[in-house]
Amino acid sequence: MRIRYANTQLAEKTVKEAMSSSYGLLASNKDNATIPTYNDAQAENQNPILRQSITGSSDLRYLANTLIDRLKEDNDPRLPLLAEPVIVNGVSTYQGIGVALTDDELSQLIRSNYSTPNKGTWFGLNSDPIPSYAMTFSDISFYKAEAALLGWRADPAQAEVYFLEGVEAALALPPYNLNQIPESYKSEVLSFANISDDKKMEKIATQKWIHLFGRNMEAFAEWRRIVYPKLSPGPNAGSTSGKIPRRGIYSSEEVELNNANYKEAVDRMTNGDSFLSRVWWDKN
Repeated sequence: MRIRYANTQLAEKTVKEAMSSSYGLLASNKDNATIPTYNDAQAENQNPILRQSITGSSDLRYLANTLIDRLKEDNDPRLPLLAEPVIVNGVSTYQGIGVALTDDELSQLIRSNYSTPNKGTWFGLNSDPIPSYAMTFSDISFYKAEAALLGWRADPAQAEVYFLEGVEAALALPPYNLNQIPESYKSEVLSFANISDDKKMEKIATQKWIHLFGRNMEAFAEWRRIVYPKLSPGPNAGSTSGKIPRRGIYSSEEVELNNANYKEAVDRMTNGDSFLSRVWWDKN
């Protein structure tokens, strides 16, 4: 699926083979590929979100408004388990901080008005440690939903079945531990009824994006591949003139120690070694 837009023929062939009976795809959360974490160990052995909350920059401990606003708008059952509420004008609410803010905007913020990760779930030293996920049944279900929508190996009508399996599996993981999708959430947020395939793909991608919270590099890769949910760059133009980056730049060590190969790689990029050049599979 990662190469869907770079080599559609190969992507379809590979996905059809993977979804055939000769392969054993992850079939439930019991099959999830995980790395155990330990809250009372060195920072390197903690869940990345917990480690960031303890050792990282304090300005990076707040949750982004893009995520919080989406969860609030959808009345997502994961919101109170993921974020800490705050009191704003005497009212308890959840409020995310803006992304890519200018220094002037940051200096005027009242930090206590913005939600941080919930310290009573997997984000606190006293909560049960949550493993780091490499691949989950939910991931696979969302991929299968996308493949079905494209008519690859399955009836397009199966897309909704796979999609709901993915959401249910995501909700069942700790710290959410919800055994089924709330009916109101299913009917008001997840339904595929009377919408276009593009809107269905947006729902699949958005639920995967929420599920990938804490797996930042995978979330970034999937957003670049599908370009859903729709994101807007922040007000700080930075070094990309206000555009959302598509890749990281090479380190100075590559320039100094691997210059020949560095130049060869950079010459193949339309924008050189910049944040706006795209890696080879990023074609959407």
